[in-house]
This record gives sequence, structure tokens and C-alpha cells, in this order.
Amino acid sequence: TGVVTAEWDGGWVDSTHDDLQGRVTIGDTGSSVISHATHVAGTMLGNGILSAAKGGSALQWRGMATKATVISYEWWNNIIELESEYSAAISTYDASLSQNSWGIGPGTITIANCEAILGNYFAENSALDDVVIGALGKAISIMWAAGNDRSTNPQYCGSIGFTYGTVSPYGTSKNLITVGATNSNDDSMTSFSSWGPTDDGRLKPDIVAPGCQSGGDGGIKSTVPGDAYDTFCGTSMATPSVSGSAALIIQDYKSTHSNNPLPSTIKSILAHTAKDLGRTGPDYEF
Repeated sequence: TGVVTAEWDGGWVDSTHDDLQGRVTIGDTGSSVISHATHVAGTMLGNGILSAAKGGSALQWRGMATKATVISYEWWNNIIELESEYSAAISTYDASLSQNSWGIGPGTITIANCEAILGNYFAENSALDDVVIGALGKAISIMWAAGNDRSTNPQYCGSIGFTYGTVSPYGTSKNLITVGATNSNDDSMTSFSSWGPTDDGRLKPDIVAPGCQSGGDGGIKSTVPGDAYDTFCGTSMATPSVSGSAALIIQDYKSTHSNNPLPSTIKSILAHTAKDLGRTGPDYEF
């Protein structure tokens, strides 16, 4: 309650979905509602009110922060747009966190292209790192999907043997919270979730969350346009679980303090309260 999130995606969140209605504001122009953005928003803050009517149990497909609000943007294309949209999200809407289930890929899948893009750090990364620490007037947490480039599907670098060092920009930023994907039913690592390190040797991902399922319905079920639900897999689906959790942390912190927690505090809380999966201690997978 009282926490404003901002979501960037390939299009807009469906503001008419009953699970989200009254809590979505469109932040820019020239785009349209898409399933991916709506699915992500449902995991982050959908209230699940249609679950029973659509074949589930009461509130079964609710998200994490069920009374938070979201400002929905289509992704930016350059640093000027980045700074303009983040400035508006912060100054106009008082957003406290940024949800991003997108990134840049290598385009044509070749060894040279995969090596040039994955794990790299660009000017946009630096701009995002500055936003996190308050360059635009208020420090805010930015969550970013690690990418799916360990996948052996032909559009991903895993199809030509890339495994470690596969985190896609802009999840390679230093101050962001970069999220990988596990299977929700048994906490196992998915076959696609991108692994670190970054090209300069930093630890990524920062945390993982459920982004698929190796049993059951085979994925993460959440809202899609038309007052419906659908099941998707990806680090895109894992990241909004972390964003919604961060929104709850912010609400709790504000209930006993006069200000928001620092992004570094949220990052530390997530790291120190996470279940250690895979190898003991920090690693490039979980």
C-alpha cells in the first residue's frame, strides 16, 4: 500500500484487467497494450481477483504487492529517453522502484556478436547506475532480468555453446538488482537463465526467483489482456517477483521510518535473506 512502481517493457500493461484495474497509469505515448508487460505486472502486483472465475482457487494467481500501483512505459531507446522517463517517474509519480524484464541481445547469433554484447557494460549501464544512487533526485531500486541466453533455442547464444558470462545488458549494471530464474516447484536452475560473471568479473545474477516450472502447468501463471491468465517462462517472469517483494519491503520500512530504504539496503536484505541454492556461497548461477 502506498508504493508506486514503474515498469518498462515492450509495450503497456493492460489497465482494464480486473486484477490491475485502478492501479495502472500509462506514462508515455505511442505504444499499445501487450501480453508480456501485463503478465509481468500481474506477478508484481496483481490482486488475483479473477482467479476463481477463470478456473483457479480464490486469489490463486495473485501477485506479490497486491495494493501497489504501476506507471507503465514502453522501453526507452537512448540515454536521453532513459533520463526523461525516469525523471518523470520519480518527480511526477514518486516511483520507488523500477521493474525491467527486457534487455539488449546480440541480434544475429554468432560467436563474435555474443561475445561483444553479453556480459558487457555500456553508457546506458552507467546512466542506470547513476539513477539508482539518486542522480535524478531520488534513489530508487532498479530490478532487471538477467536474460535467457543459456537457452539452446536458435535465437539465443546458448545455441552455440555460451554458458557462463551470458547476462544480457542492461542487467550487467553494477547497482541494479539482476534476477535469474529457477523452477518454482523444486528450486532447480532453469535451462535458460543467464549466468555471470560480467565481462569485468563482477558477480551476477544478484538473486534468483521462480521464473518457470518443471512440472504442473510448466510455467508462471499471471495476467494477460482480456481479463485472462496465461503461463509463461523466463527471467522476465522471475524479476517481477523480486520487484513485488521489494515493494513490500519499502512499505514495511516506511511504516516505521520517515523515508524509503536505500536501494543498497533493499539489495542487502534480499541477498542476506535468500535461500542459498546450488554451490555453497556466492556463485554465477543462483
